[in-house]
Amino acid sequence: MKFLLLLLPVVALVATLFYIDQHYKGIDKTLVPVYELENHQISSDLEMQVVDPETGKLKVQGWAVYPNKLSYQPSLSKTYWPILSRDKQWNYFYVRNKNYLVTMAHANVGVVKSSYINVLKIGGDYDVTETLIEDYFGNYVFIDVNKNGNGIYSVVEHPDLTMKFIKPEGDTEVQINVNSKTDDHTISANLVGVNWSEGITHVENQTIDGDYHSFNTKMLVDFVGSVTLNGKNIMKCTSKNPCMGLHDNGRSVGKYTNVWVWGSLAFKVQGGKRGQTKKIGLNLSGSEATQNASGDAIWIDDKIYKLDSIVVDKVNDTTWTLKSYVSKGQKYPKNKIDLTFKVDAKHTISKNFIIIDIDFNSNFGIMSGTIESEDGQKIEFKDEFAFVEEMFSRW
Repeated sequence: MKFLLLLLPVVALVATLFYIDQHYKGIDKTLVPVYELENHQISSDLEMQVVDPETGKLKVQGWAVYPNKLSYQPSLSKTYWPILSRDKQWNYFYVRNKNYLVTMAHANVGVVKSSYINVLKIGGDYDVTETLIEDYFGNYVFIDVNKNGNGIYSVVEHPDLTMKFIKPEGDTEVQINVNSKTDDHTISANLVGVNWSEGITHVENQTIDGDYHSFNTKMLVDFVGSVTLNGKNIMKCTSKNPCMGLHDNGRSVGKYTNVWVWGSLAFKVQGGKRGQTKKIGLNLSGSEATQNASGDAIWIDDKIYKLDSIVVDKVNDTTWTLKSYVSKGQKYPKNKIDLTFKVDAKHTISKNFIIIDIDFNSNFGIMSGTIESEDGQKIEFKDEFAFVEEMFSRW
């Protein structure tokens, strides 16, 4: 009898794990977002704390042009688990030139923190050199959750990787310092963000009751400085020829299961009557969340143009199309895209511990097509490097 009583908790645990695994097996881990949005714009003059400190829920939903006076500070609420906090923070930069893409991130997903630097050789085999730190007890990765990009962003100090994102108080420039040395490779970077475009801030509920929500800002950045890989200088970014980059700064109180698609590209193109060089950027974001507004946007010469609903269609394993969505009776959107994405390679992280399940795919390849803005600009381009990230997570 005593043996049976001791066995009951084990049986209960196994049954719970089995239920969790079976319950979520039916979820399609490939998201093809097709949605109509209200796309509510929040005034850039609005000064408010977007989370109600009493309830932990959003006071407002929509998007705003950054910089704005919106502030987000997580507060304790019923959305926090006793052990695994649902609060998530991340700071992400990517920097690219013609031949290389460097991505850097600090992330905090509750009790689990991580940081990485990736160096991708563009074209060919798309070889990825990576240093990844998984910080389960918070000994190495620090993210300031209160300043929202004012002052220090985040720091990781680990024997294999030291990386700092620093923005002095009142300054417009961000300093990035990286030193990674493992048995397989060494990576160092000293970069300064010298020119920031207009950005987009997106705040939305992820469930009808508003218990889960996200706050996310994205913007293009010009960088000067250098990056070396195994002693070879792979990036030399100067004031006359800066490297292009993107900053993704986000906070959320997230659901247990999440699915999203995020895509981005940044490049320069000859355009206009005088053949001037134009700087172009794209941010694509689609999720299973309740949509009051999206983070979809294009940049032309540091000015942001908000996109309405987007249809992302995976024609097959190597070809995607991305188009502005037009429903019956809807006027054609002012800003629009018609793009094709050809997938050349993938960087995949897949871990399934039943309770925690991560299926992460970074799709690398080339994008071609047309971008049009409401002020009459039409940008046609071919074979520019881009990536589209597909994420299924359960944690």
